[in-house]
Amino acid sequence: SRLPMIQISGCPNSCARHQAAEIGFAGRKVRVGDHSEDAFQLFVGGSVSGTGAHLGALQGVMFASVIPQYIVELGQLLEQEEKTVSELVECRCFKELTEKFLVS
Repeated sequence: SRLPMIQISGCPNSCARHQAAEIGFAGRKVRVGDHSEDAFQLFVGGSVSGTGAHLGALQGVMFASVIPQYIVELGQLLEQEEKTVSELVECRCFKELTEKFLVS
């Protein structure tokens, strides 16, 4: 599989280093009508190496309930395109897939 390790945390202090991961999710709540839903900010393109860290770009917010399907479809896209997330992140197909799952 071409999926990298996914960093995910509900901690607002970046305990799982989600911003520095190739794919990272940071937990939060989103107001929907008169109640709150579990959601995650999606960060893509981060990295950590011996020379430093590069923070991933915030793509938007996803409801927690759609993340498993997003990961499945992202994995399929990575296999289809024969690329890594870092290589795919600027492609229109990646942006279209990701936008399909983001909270409006």
